Amino acid sequence: MQERHQPLLEEVAALLAGRQRTHLTLPDLFALVRRGNVALPVDPTHLGCLWVLDRSHSGRISVDDLVALLELCRSRAREYQLFELEAQLQGYCTLQMWRAMSAPDGPQQFTSWICTLVLESSNERGSFPRHRRQQYVGRDAVAALHQLLRVAQTQSLDLQAFFDLLQRCGEERGIMELSNEAYDDWVPLDVVRDLVQHLFASSSKLLADICPPDELNWAQL
Repeated sequence: MQERHQPLLEEVAALLAGRQRTHLTLPDLFALVRRGNVALPVDPTHLGCLWVLDRSHSGRISVDDLVALLELCRSRAREYQLFELEAQLQGYCTLQMWRAMSAPDGPQQFTSWICTLVLESSNERGSFPRHRRQQYVGRDAVAALHQLLRVAQTQSLDLQAFFDLLQRCGEERGIMELSNEAYDDWVPLDVVRDLVQHLFASSSKLLADICPPDELNWAQL
């Protein structure tokens, strides 16, 4: 199996060269896809695929996680035609995510996972004396969230507009001080949490129409 995935292992090693960690974060996954040096059956940054990929839901993707996703795709590929392979695999992974989201603790689990992905994407984490209980993430983390949620495509908001919007939401909540330059590069994690909760509420309605929760036990792709 290792020989089959040797190109992937080498690409991950190249991505992590010089870094003091052995796991990938969300920005690393975007870089992996952007570089295009390894053929992947699915986009690992597709939300459903990412849910399946991040088996621990810790926001830290291991090589074993990547290999497990590729092996899952390989086994599922026997059931699909080549022209529909990626769409079917994405649908299968999204169904697995929807099963988890439909559990009693699903909303909390989903929200915590996205926030963890964002935290792990931030090279630094900010804190301020006046808001000691708040966690703040940097522009790199907001950029990863912007790309993950396809905000530019779905809402026509570029990264700067998205960043400004989150900061204004923080100011309205009293946890940002836009007049203070110290806050210029930071967004409160609680604002991200609120956004994800609203995203979950809207997405769950759509998914429930497509696959009602009471049919999840037998639904297959």
